Formats: sequence, C-alpha cells, structure tokens
Amino acid sequence: MLQLGGRLERIVLVDRDDRPVGLGDKIEVHLGEGRLHRAFTTLVFNPAGQVLAARRSPQKMLWPLVWDGSCASHVRNGESYTAAGERRLREELGFTCRLDEVDKFIYCARYKNVGVEHEVCATLVGHYGGFVRANPNEVVEWTWAGVDELLKAFQADTESYAPWFVLALNRLVVADWGGK
Repeated sequence: MLQLGGRLERIVLVDRDDRPVGLGDKIEVHLGEGRLHRAFTTLVFNPAGQVLAARRSPQKMLWPLVWDGSCASHVRNGESYTAAGERRLREELGFTCRLDEVDKFIYCARYKNVGVEHEVCATLVGHYGGFVRANPNEVVEWTWAGVDELLKAFQADTESYAPWFVLALNRLVVADWGGK
C-alpha cells in the first residue's frame, strides 16, 4: 500500500456534487470500477503563454511515461484544491506559484488492465517563469509548449497524454479562457 510519511495515503471520496463522503486508500480507489474522488490538474503558463508539460515517471501506477500538465494529484483531507496544487508543484517541480481554480469536471478513464481514474478534477492555473527543478521520482522530463501545439499533438497521438490533461486544456480553449 502507498504510504505517506509512514502512514497510508488517504484521499477524499466525494459524491457527484463534490461533497465529501469519506476517505479511501489511494491504491484501492483506483482499482475495479474506481471510486469517485477529488483530484486536480495544474496548468502553469510562462510569460510567453506556453504551458509547462511534464512527462510522468515510470514509477506511476497509472499512465506512466505519458505527458501531463504541469502536475496532477489528489487532495488530502482538509486541504483545498489550490493548496494541494501548490504543495504538489513544490514536490514535483521544485517551485510554487499562486494557483486559481478555473474549472472543475468529472471524468472516468481506465488505464489498460491496471486501474482507473474516476475523479472530480479541478483545473488550477498559475503563472511562472523561473527555474524548474523536477523531482525524478515524479517527472522524467518537462518542456514549455504552446497551447495550439499541444492541441495538435493530442489529436495526433492521444495515447501519449494523460486524459485529464487533454480534457482540462481542451475545456479551457472551448471556454475561451482569457487568463493565459
């Protein structure tokens, strides 16, 4: 079982209205049909309007070695979506920035015969132009990429991108989000 600081990592289970209904073991909620839980994806933009994309570690249980947004993870009990995003930016990429919650959606996606993500996923957006120090246990490479470039890449090779990243960025574009 996945442990956090010597204890099991528990994540927030929710109903379809994002109301907490309990806590679940991080591994167990991703098995079988999955259990609906809180998660987030961050999209950090540099001053040129490019998104920081990170390639997931081969150690990840779900979607290893695929490209993701800046970072994605789960919300801990008592933690806000934005606080969770700022925490994980620091842990995964060695920096933090102010994040704003700009969208939220529910999705369910299966990864091979390994497991499933069934999440209420908040899209968190931030701006940063400084140094990135990726944690190799989380991220094997990273790059700044233009939104149009990413949208074309999503269409050409869907399997190389995390499904929540594709959904989040496409939803921002469709909503004509102007905060880039």
